[in-house]
Amino acid sequence: MYSKYLSAYIEQTQMFFSQLEIAEKTIGIEAIHEMRVAVKKIRSLSKMFKELFSDTSGFETGFKYLRKIFKSAAGIRDSHVMTELINQYKTDSSGYNDLLLYFKFLENESVGGFIVLVKEIKNAAFKTSFDYIEWLKRQNVNTQINRRINLYVKKKIIEVSDFLEIVHDERSIHKFRIKFKEINFLLGVQNDIEKIPILSELKISASELGLWHDKIILTYHLANFIDNSDNKKNLSEYFQLKKLIISENKNESEKILFFLKKKFGILYQSFNKNIGL
Repeated sequence: MYSKYLSAYIEQTQMFFSQLEIAEKTIGIEAIHEMRVAVKKIRSLSKMFKELFSDTSGFETGFKYLRKIFKSAAGIRDSHVMTELINQYKTDSSGYNDLLLYFKFLENESVGGFIVLVKEIKNAAFKTSFDYIEWLKRQNVNTQINRRINLYVKKKIIEVSDFLEIVHDERSIHKFRIKFKEINFLLGVQNDIEKIPILSELKISASELGLWHDKIILTYHLANFIDNSDNKKNLSEYFQLKKLIISENKNESEKILFFLKKKFGILYQSFNKNIGL
């Protein structure tokens, strides 16, 4: 089982650098997105390795570069996602063209800093990332490693389930979403979807939570756009759009959380039964 997680770590590291190369040249929507997703998965795996092995200094050294690149691309990714969302709300009477131009402006502002940073640190990021992979390959893994991995995953399921009970506002839902995505990925690496059928349902919920989060970010950008607009007389459609999105999100978050609270207990029982702990 350790080999599966090591292979996943190598795969995600390779994914990061292949997508980084594309993103640097094209600022493509998919490349920026896949690059940032890979960083999140690398982080999830590294947290497990940190518990399995004592020395993580090599990871921390390399990950600081990945984190910087991840953050520098955030504005670009936000602009891409916001543009896609706004296009879904467009009607014959409301094209939201001024808002779309605003998002393009935000993207252009972010691109310059991203390109400069990547050129500056990508070689160091590559070397330290693959040095850490070589370190992981050299670790002596004993017969208890699989059990320790499963105990770690089980602990994470309990943490996410416990946190779900105290979710009550946007901030806590966002924190839950991060934890939830991590456990989805860790379980998926084991290729035990067949053993734990509920994972398929939970992956759908993860996507719904992602859309919920994107709409929250959109309302923040809408507020900034409205506050900074020079044309105060023609903002009614944007006020209405913001009101609509907030209403949609309130209803969606309640439905998603109700579903998850019902299903997470089943996930825990299924994991215990089928993984053998």
